[in-house]
Order: sequence, then structure tokens, then C-alpha cells
Amino acid sequence: MELWTFIPTFGSLSHRVRHATGLTLEDFMIAMRSKPVQRWVVAVSHTRCNLRCAHCFMGEPHHEAKRVALSDVSGLLEWACNHGYKSFLYPKEPLLFQPFFDLIRRFPQSFIETNAVLLARKAASIKQLKKHGITTVMSSLHGLEHEHCLLTNAGTSTYRDTLKAFRTIKDHGMGLVVNTALYQRNLHCLPDVATLLAETGVDKWYISRVFPVGRASKWPMSEFIYGDEAGRIVEAYVRLAEEFADRLTISLDVPFGPNYYSVSTLRYLAGQGDDTAYGTYWCPTTTSGFLSVSTETQRIFPCFYLHDFEELLLGTVEKARPTLVGHNPFGAHELHTQLRGKCASGSCHYHDICLGGCRAVAYSFAKKMGVPHANKAEMDFCVSRYLDNNLHLLTKLDKALQVKRASQLAGSVSLPSMPR
Repeated sequence: MELWTFIPTFGSLSHRVRHATGLTLEDFMIAMRSKPVQRWVVAVSHTRCNLRCAHCFMGEPHHEAKRVALSDVSGLLEWACNHGYKSFLYPKEPLLFQPFFDLIRRFPQSFIETNAVLLARKAASIKQLKKHGITTVMSSLHGLEHEHCLLTNAGTSTYRDTLKAFRTIKDHGMGLVVNTALYQRNLHCLPDVATLLAETGVDKWYISRVFPVGRASKWPMSEFIYGDEAGRIVEAYVRLAEEFADRLTISLDVPFGPNYYSVSTLRYLAGQGDDTAYGTYWCPTTTSGFLSVSTETQRIFPCFYLHDFEELLLGTVEKARPTLVGHNPFGAHELHTQLRGKCASGSCHYHDICLGGCRAVAYSFAKKMGVPHANKAEMDFCVSRYLDNNLHLLTKLDKALQVKRASQLAGSVSLPSMPR
């Protein structure tokens, strides 16, 4: 995986495509649409967690939830393996999920997503992770002490343990990826978080934003960074990319939509990147090959962010065998012909290679605001179109990139691909 998000090239989309891939725009579209679709089964367990984060997308345990046995999950993952799917195990807090180590021994994965607190409190945990093939830990830091504790509903000792775990992870030679979910109350502390993560030696920092799924679905709209206001995050990102170009790799995550000023993005779409392809289009929900399964309710949804939306039910699991009974509301044909607003065909020159960006973000905000036909809703914000209108930001990012390239001549870091 390349260590930068933006590799700016100026000019029209067709010019940028040719620069990135060596293809005409027409040939690029053919290559993109004909590349193999990687199918995924994501097994989501709404199990125990040692935190109660106010924005957790898994929300509360379902009233029909049952205790998850090892056989429930292993049978599903075995079915996925036998039917050509890649699989990813997504317990709420994996270190509290008793079958976790037995499962990753049978179905290896190289990364784990955890709040990391238990890694600080159980010294042997990191060695156990390494023993089972985990090379990269993904975790979260949502601000400095006050902001992080506010969003995670945790005490100061938990915050300190999180930082202690980060340092221990790096001391053990493992990769560390950190996510920061932004909303109105923590946007101001981005520069301080960047300084802290750079000093810790984090390999990659994802800047995200909270959207109304899970527990955050009950938030008032005034708490979210929505619509054009998300441009404030992009501008903050540019400043940080300049300041930390030689110390920290920063990436805008999926709630901002795909970035078509990124050469790595265009190469990925053309099938030339080394990242794992989710599907023909950017959002994996647009294919029938991405199944997010709740192992506790035995229900299937098009995305792990969307388990609380009963109307999106795709099917059920019985005896570890998925059965699809519902219609995927985010199908590529429907989105191509029925997307609304600024993402509609004819309204955006990225439409054919984007199909509305992250469907979970668009759908959840539309539902929150009472917009009808939420499955056809536009993304509230698009980083590519924002950059179209603010090319001065690309000039700054280009300078930051030159510094980053120079700093990476001595070596590179390889991080695993993962469903996000």
C-alpha cells in the first residue's frame, strides 16, 4: 500500500487518469468494470466491550441476540472459504471474545481492530497476537484526554492506557494504524492529536467523521460535521499534511468519499494497485459479493455499518449457510440510473467511477433527516469535488508529497488491506 493518500495531478479527469494509469478514460472505464470482484464475508459479533463509546456503530445488542459459540463463527468462515470469499472477523472488542484466538488460528488474518486498552493491562496479549500472526493493530484516539474520554465515556486511566498500548505495540515491532472520528466537539484538537501520534511512531492515521449509525443515530444533527462544513476537515488535513509530511502518514477515510486526485485510487480502480479490491465500484455495498453477517442474530446486511436498519436485511444464516432473501438496495444499476442530487448521472463527472461514494454515510444521513428513498441519496460531502473547487489545496499537498517521497527513500512500511 502506498504511504500517501494524495498524489495530486492537475487537469481534467481524463488527463489525471492517463497520468496515473496510462489509459484513456474510455479504456480506464473498461478496465475498471471488467476487473475481478473480490467477495467478502464480514462476521460481526456484537459481543462484550470494555468501553461504551457514544458513537459505536455496532450500537446496542439486538433483542434477539444469542450467545455466540465457536462453531457459529467457524462454520460461517469455513463456508466463506469454501465458496471463494475472503473473510474478516469483527468482534466488538476481540480481546474479550473468547473464541477469537482459536478462530484466527484456523482462519488467519494479519490485523486486529481493538481499542487497545487491554493490551496495556494484559502484558502478554501483544505477544499472543504476534504468535497468532497479527502484524498490524488498528485502534482509535479521538482527541487528547478530555475529548477522547468524552466520546468513549471512559476515565483518564483508560486514555493513558491507550497511549501506553500504542507505545508497547511499536516497541514490539508491529504496525499501528489509528483512527480519529471527528464531530463538533473534537475537531479543534486535530493538530495536537497529530503531534502526539507522530511522536508515538504511528504508521498511518485515518481521519474520519462520525455519521448517524449505531449509538450516534440518536445524536442531534447539530453534533455532526455535515455537508459543506466537512471542508473544514479537508483544510485541516492539508495543513497537517504539510506540517507532518516527513513524520506521519495521514489519510481521509471513507466518510469523505473517494479521492479522484489520488493516483493510487485511480490505479486501484484500474486494477493496477496491490490493494485488495472490494468490488467493481468503490463502495463494496454496490456488489452482491459483500456480506456483513451478525453472528448473534444470524442476519445479513450489505455493510457492517448498517446492521441497525432492518429494512436493509439481505438474508439470514442457518447452520452456517447464508441464504439471501432481500434485494440489495445499493445495486450498481439502480445507483447509476437513480442516484439523486449532486451524485446523479449528468450532475457529476465522477459518477461512473464512484456511484455515490460510501452508501452507509449517504443512507444514514438521509434517514436521519427524513429524506425519502434514502438508498438513492447523494453523499453530503465529496472530497474530490471540494478539491475541484479549491485547487490551491492541491498545490500545498503536492509540496508535502515531495517531502514525504524524500523521507521514504530509506525504506517503506507495508500495511495489510482490510475492509473499511
